[in-house]
Formats: sequence, C-alpha cells, structure tokens
Amino acid sequence: MTSRERLLKVLRREIPDCVPVCPDISNMVPAKLSGKPFWDIYVYQDPPLWKAYIDAVKYFGIDGGFELYDFGDLFDDLDEYGDLFDIHGPKWEQRIVKRYADGGFVTQDFDTKAESWSKFVTVHTQDNPPATDVRPEGIGLKAIPTTWESLEGIKEWPEGMEL
Repeated sequence: MTSRERLLKVLRREIPDCVPVCPDISNMVPAKLSGKPFWDIYVYQDPPLWKAYIDAVKYFGIDGGFELYDFGDLFDDLDEYGDLFDIHGPKWEQRIVKRYADGGFVTQDFDTKAESWSKFVTVHTQDNPPATDVRPEGIGLKAIPTTWESLEGIKEWPEGMEL
C-alpha cells in the first residue's frame, strides 16, 4: 500500500496495512538533510522547502503530505474597484542590506509602490531557519538602509495546479 493509499484509507475510516507515520519534520530535518546552507532553501529556493520536505519523506520512508492551495481567480472580480480597496497591497521586494563574512546576510523588504522600507529585517544564517521580524536597530543596522543589493539568483518553480 502506498503512503497516499494508506492516508486516504484512514481518512475514509477504513483499516490500512499499518498505522500511517507522519512525524513533523516540516522544517529543520528537510533543510539539514539537503546538506545545503539554509539560505539556499529559504531565499534562493534551491531546493524550496516543500521539495526538501518531499525528499526527506522519501529518504526516511515515512508517510507525509501537505496542503496545496490554488485560489486561482477567486478575488479577480475585486479589481473593478481599482485602488479604492487596494486589494493588492504593497509590492514588496526583498533586498540584501548586510552581508557577513561567513556568508550569512540580512534582508529587508522594500515597498516599491510606496517607496518605503519594512520596519523589520530577516537574518539568514547557514545552519538555522531565517530569524524574521528582527528590528534593524537591534542588530546594529539603520531602520532605513543607506546601501543595499538586489536579491538575485532565486530559482523559479511551477506554482498552483501547474506544480
């Protein structure tokens, strides 16, 4: 019986060949198992976390799964109201505002529509998930950076039903 068949059988209140085993390895285990720096996974999508998770499930031979949502054109009809509700909100662009000697770096989001910086930064290290919602002043940075780099080299993956 495949993992999929096993999980579906349980959801139908039937008896599978064995108890499905789905430990929560959603983050740290897949990232470490990839052998890559965490910023490759969380920033550059090489591989993206969902792919690292699938690889880990296969590696350990466990049952696993995750939700895939595709809302498609669900909210497209709101466009007729234009900027009245500004349903699309800010247009955030992640930018590198500091680099460390060990390869780590700090990113800060920039709203290209309002031309303003986020109040928080994200610290990316080699061996841990990103530290989010960090105040720049708390790590010796200015709230509004004077220099920054574009974030380039992010791998593109299919999305939604194409995925």
